[in-house]
Amino acid sequence: MRIRAENVSLGGSLAPGFSSVAALASSYQWVAEVLQATKVTEGLSDYFLVAIDREGIAHPLAGTLSVEQIGPRILESLESPVFWTRVDAQTRYTCEMLGSCLPAWPRERGLGGTFLKDGEKPLGALLFPERPHGGTTEVSGENVSGASASPGVDQTRALANLDQPLLELILRHWRLSHESRAVGDFARALIGTQQGGVLAIDAEGRVTYLSRLGEDILGIKAHEAVGADCARVLRPSVEGEHPLLTGLTGKLDRVELYITNRQGRDLPIFLSLTPVTSVSGATRGLVCFFRDLSEERALDQEARRRERLAVIGELAAGAAHEIRNPLTGIGNCAQILQMRLTDQEQNRRMADLILKETQRLDRIITSLLGFARPGRPQMQETRIEDVVRSSLQLEQPVFEKSGVRCDLRVVGMIPSIYVDPGQIHQVIVNLYHNATDAMPDGGLLTLEVSVVRRRRHTRRRIGAPPTVCTYPAMGRWFASCAFG
Repeated sequence: MRIRAENVSLGGSLAPGFSSVAALASSYQWVAEVLQATKVTEGLSDYFLVAIDREGIAHPLAGTLSVEQIGPRILESLESPVFWTRVDAQTRYTCEMLGSCLPAWPRERGLGGTFLKDGEKPLGALLFPERPHGGTTEVSGENVSGASASPGVDQTRALANLDQPLLELILRHWRLSHESRAVGDFARALIGTQQGGVLAIDAEGRVTYLSRLGEDILGIKAHEAVGADCARVLRPSVEGEHPLLTGLTGKLDRVELYITNRQGRDLPIFLSLTPVTSVSGATRGLVCFFRDLSEERALDQEARRRERLAVIGELAAGAAHEIRNPLTGIGNCAQILQMRLTDQEQNRRMADLILKETQRLDRIITSLLGFARPGRPQMQETRIEDVVRSSLQLEQPVFEKSGVRCDLRVVGMIPSIYVDPGQIHQVIVNLYHNATDAMPDGGLLTLEVSVVRRRRHTRRRIGAPPTVCTYPAMGRWFASCAFG
């Protein structure tokens, strides 16, 4: 009785007597299990199944004969294109018939066979000896085995009952699995050449693949990441819409951001996102190539530092000149103060002038030291409007003394940004000083904090090239001065 192909499972439980059908390699074990479980070769005591791939290479799969009994000359004959033009799938060939089809066929092996094709393309061959070593035959409803049996009659019946469509199905399935392994090996080798990590997710945002370099960057093993939500594997340091989920919608194709790995370390990375679509255009998932920018940015910072050190001599000369001028003013004021000790009002004015020039000198020296020895940024999630408010409170006495009034405006909802609040505070204070110096008679200093987008996002047309947009839209602040 034949078993329908759709009822065949390729699980390992189908072959309790697996020892009688051997697979040449562990990856072909399922072939041996299916051959025995479906009894597609029932009645054949000795046989071997050979597959032919799309390149015409012969692959011995499984059977009761050893691969040494097949021999390399038979495999070479099966790889001959001329041979397959002379055989058809409807004929069972004896050894002599195969020798007439191809003179190179090794007749001394005594092997015949039946051949399977996909149209005109070869699929494989089932080889068997013309004189089997054993077998059973059925006579008048009784099974007779051993020497009294007729092996030739038994083999003829087995070949007549051979389920050729099922054999073709097995060979087609093997070919697909063989090509799938080849594509997988090529993809792994290709991914191995990347200078970064590779992460793949499905349409639901679940991780389906994580490369080895991706494990190192994210600090998580692939077996832990696969099946997990992408937000738990690639974690942006600033809360907001996840870039991978945004990439699934086609609204984002590349971005630089900070992430926090499993060890709690914040890393700057570059993401390149490519949606995976079906033939109908539906999004099936996303492939993300990402690169750790820590070393790259450290090299950039070191290069900039060396450039600063190269010009530090020129800056030192200019700074010395700038320092000498207020020092000269301080010396002159001190001499005048000594000469006019009896005049208290003038002494007070001279003291104020000395204090002003000293503060100026302090600012110059501070700027010089900050340029020569910049501190390492302490990045953290920051509300920029809070930094602006705190700096205003600290500089309020300076504004009051200079006759400058301040007006702070916060427009809309400002998202958190990932910066060093101390350095941003210093930048804002420097702008305050510049604005105050530009208003010697006082005036109104207006500060506005709002979100500024670098480029307005527009939905691209079908077939149009993808646009590069900044993600996320970070809050920026800017100050405008209205002089009164």
